[in-house]
Amino acid sequence: MNEHLAGQRKWSHLEVAELLTSHTALTELTIEDALKVVQRMHTRPIKQGAVLVQEGTTGNNYMLLILRGESVVENESLKKADALLLGIVGPGHIIGEMGVFDGEPRSATCRAFTDMDVAVLDGDALADLIANEPTIGCKLLAALLQRTFARLRATNKKLRLSAQVNRALDHEIESLSKVPAAAPKAPYIGNPLMS
Repeated sequence: MNEHLAGQRKWSHLEVAELLTSHTALTELTIEDALKVVQRMHTRPIKQGAVLVQEGTTGNNYMLLILRGESVVENESLKKADALLLGIVGPGHIIGEMGVFDGEPRSATCRAFTDMDVAVLDGDALADLIANEPTIGCKLLAALLQRTFARLRATNKKLRLSAQVNRALDHEIESLSKVPAAAPKAPYIGNPLMS
């Protein structure tokens, strides 16, 4: 069978492979490589508001390729109202790829911003790909690692900028604390000539 069914939409293997090799996903793979990967994926419909990946959870080693719709990616703090929006991603984007490697706690929450269709590659399917198509498995892993490294570099750049802003604010606070307090003004007692 050369198609996936997600909800009422049928996705051909070629359509999914084209999204997997798009400029927002894994351009390092050829369409032939992507077709081998897609054979091991399954598609799912996702309703608006559903959580695709929950920050901090473990043991769910899968990644998702967005076929249709958009997902919000955010880091949650202690209070969900203070969550930091990292981005909104759509068709051709991959989310959750770090979890497919190690099963460690998820680093962000991804929530369906709209109704979506996604293609899922889980750890067992990845292991099967590596065992039976080692060249393609290695190309997929290398492409996923490149994406992870690029995000790490972007995060490091943001952290450096944040550190610069913090240093500037610390300097400003320090300089304000050295300004002598203004002498108190004498109370106004009126015009002595008018008394």
